Amino acid sequence: MKKWKWFLLFAVSVFIMISVVCVVFCTLLLNQQEIYPNIYIEHVNIGNMSRDDAISTIESVFKNELMGRSIRLYHNEYTWEFTYESLGYSYLYEEAIEKAHALGRQGNLATRLKSIIDLRNKPISIALKGNYNLDLIGEIILKIDDVVKREAVDASIIRENGVFVITNEVLGKRVDLELTKKRIEESIRNYRLHKIELPIKFEFPRITREKLLTIQDIIGHYTTEFDSSVVGRSNNILLASNSIDGTLLMTGEAFSFNKQTGRRTEEEGYQLAPVIVDGELVPAIGGGICQVSSTLYVAVLKADLEVLQRRNHSRPVSYMQIGQDATVSYDFIDFQFANNRNYPVYLASYIEDNKFNIKFFGKRINNIHIKIDSVIVSEIELEAEIIEDSNMYLGETKIKRNGRLGFRVETYKIYVENEVKIKRELISKDFYPPLKAIVLKGTK
Repeated sequence: MKKWKWFLLFAVSVFIMISVVCVVFCTLLLNQQEIYPNIYIEHVNIGNMSRDDAISTIESVFKNELMGRSIRLYHNEYTWEFTYESLGYSYLYEEAIEKAHALGRQGNLATRLKSIIDLRNKPISIALKGNYNLDLIGEIILKIDDVVKREAVDASIIRENGVFVITNEVLGKRVDLELTKKRIEESIRNYRLHKIELPIKFEFPRITREKLLTIQDIIGHYTTEFDSSVVGRSNNILLASNSIDGTLLMTGEAFSFNKQTGRRTEEEGYQLAPVIVDGELVPAIGGGICQVSSTLYVAVLKADLEVLQRRNHSRPVSYMQIGQDATVSYDFIDFQFANNRNYPVYLASYIEDNKFNIKFFGKRINNIHIKIDSVIVSEIELEAEIIEDSNMYLGETKIKRNGRLGFRVETYKIYVENEVKIKRELISKDFYPPLKAIVLKGTK
């Protein structure tokens, strides 16, 4: 009986000792400041390390690895290489260490103990995440774009010796900024080290060779004559003609005579010649250019283009049929038209001998031709104004200013197909004001 008591006492003592040891062990284990064993950051074992030691360890391992990583971009003969560091890349060391340190320290005591014991049998590896500067990557791509980019260049067309010469367009190109950024991000996340081909966006020019090849036919033309012996006026017509020659209008584009010719000044080479001011001919710089705008106006009508702005003179002009002129004055009166066709048109302006010519080239899609017909609806005459003059004898008269008839005119476009008139369209109603004569009558 005594032996049994001693055995029971011994067993209880052993149990208590084991319990105390377990409690102490568990207490020490649960209160351990170091990272628990069998925990890895990527392939580096940081078990039983303090936070500081773990950070130092993984920094020493991955810093060298980071220095060896780079991104290579290429396009045609160009290649760019950037280290991860130059892209603003850095590892989130502290974040990974905090995750490692938290293992075995979450939940109640039983949960924590189970996690710690499980770690001994099943190691855990924590991914080391990186952080990079998207703004810096964007700036780098923009610098690359400065090297790669090419502006789109329109095809061009000129007429030489009666033949059209076309220069091909050039495609523009730019780096696709967003797609490039996305590919760099994917490469960094997946630690890919292969070269990345730059994604390119192409920019198509507005004017292409294919469009210009449609310019083949004369779709409208008109010719007027001038006195080539009148030097100033001839010079001005030539300057204005040269300034509009070779104009290309794509579908929907508008033409402004004043904008195209610019200011008519001595600095630009224009000379004195008669112009109409308040119904009278007076010498002025740029006289004669209204013959260019008027000839152009009729050619526009014959080409069936859209007239946007046009005003007739204050009196009929000798070089045009009445109702078919178009006056211009810089900053005040402009002649404008637009290409309302589905294909481009080309304006040729030139002088042969004493003839000024305008031709529009484009694509003829039918056999319709246009004639212009102006009709004088009414003539207006004012009675002469009599002014008494004491310096002249009785019965003596003198014409101080000749009078001039005024006119109301209607102008029509007549559409003709195979010599048959198919449409007559009123396009303008013009008024040329009359000018009364002034007669001096003697009273002396």
